[in-house]
Amino acid sequence: MINEENKTLIRQKFDDFDHLLEVLLKWNLNFKQLDRGNFSGELFFVDHGGLQVSLSSFNRKFDQEGSSPSGYRTFAILASVDQQIIWRGKQVSGKNLLVFPETNELDALSYPGFRVYTIAISNEKVKEFLNVQNLNEQKVFQSNEGIVTPGKRVINDIRHQLEYLTWIVNENPKGINSSAFHQIFTKEIPSMILNSVITEKSIVQPSTLGFRKQRLHKALEYLKSCEDEMPTVQELCLITETCQRTIEYAFKEKYGFGPKEYMKKLSLNHVRNALKSADPDTATIKHLAGGFGFWHMGQFSADYKKLFCESPSETLREGK
Repeated sequence: MINEENKTLIRQKFDDFDHLLEVLLKWNLNFKQLDRGNFSGELFFVDHGGLQVSLSSFNRKFDQEGSSPSGYRTFAILASVDQQIIWRGKQVSGKNLLVFPETNELDALSYPGFRVYTIAISNEKVKEFLNVQNLNEQKVFQSNEGIVTPGKRVINDIRHQLEYLTWIVNENPKGINSSAFHQIFTKEIPSMILNSVITEKSIVQPSTLGFRKQRLHKALEYLKSCEDEMPTVQELCLITETCQRTIEYAFKEKYGFGPKEYMKKLSLNHVRNALKSADPDTATIKHLAGGFGFWHMGQFSADYKKLFCESPSETLREGK
């Protein structure tokens, strides 16, 4: 990490997602791992003068929740044109500019090999830019879940500028003080991003959720509130007022597996968080796992190791 002249630069690799969260203090992230394997990720991050630009990459499949920094308008571009993710219930690709809602809420499903550029522009700089062009902020950001398709040339130009920005700094960290960096970081990138959003017709309003997606949304909202044991699939059907066939299809359509498997993975992630924050001298795995509905320790340990490629005791020992 480099801090100089009011600039913050982070270039770091991570083998633990919690360590990444400790670095991104202004972000409130809650990622749930959905596929098997150890986590590894990389972060390039620059914060200067009311602007943040980052390049993040993760090797696992994640259900992404949380929020971007308050006081900023946040945007994202996938690092390659052929990438795809689920963004606020809609499939998007590297052809799109993603506009976070005013609430800064993050809601996405990403896959192994995920790489994304994130650009956060302070509200003051956004207002300053729009005032120069005599534009109303509310009208420009009329969509709460905007997906902008600026055109191939424009999106590629933005991506190339971001690539060049990271190249300058990776070649020489002192490059953050260069005139080229200053021009790209403080002028070119914010201007290109905001000009793309200004075209009102380019903001795609995701269509009203179909019945199946409505039921999935209701199910996921309920599961967020489950702090201990998950409901059965039958109970989830009653809660969402739908049949098992519909809820099975809804989960498989988004995640590639059904609600039972999703709830198990969700509970395993909850246990992992509990193990990481527990005192290894006093905590017991049986007690922590039981708090999330796991009572068969042999099966629990096997499922846990299958998902995270380490045993519960290893996670507990590596905690606080």
